Amino acid sequence: MAGQIIKQDGFLSLYKGLSAGLLRQATYTTARLGLFNQFSNTLKEANGGQVRRDMRRDAPSTLV
Repeated sequence: MAGQIIKQDGFLSLYKGLSAGLLRQATYTTARLGLFNQFSNTLKEANGGQVRRDMRRDAPSTLV
């Protein structure tokens, strides 16, 4: 597939969608990290400032 694109449009055409992909990835990553911190802080407050052992193990997997 890449070979066909290079033949038709040139090598630099492979990078046409790169900026959009990087912007999307940066947006999703910052949102996930921000939400994780918010949920983590909320759980700590609800638990008297302590993070239960099972929360540390299970909470991150529920956010994915």
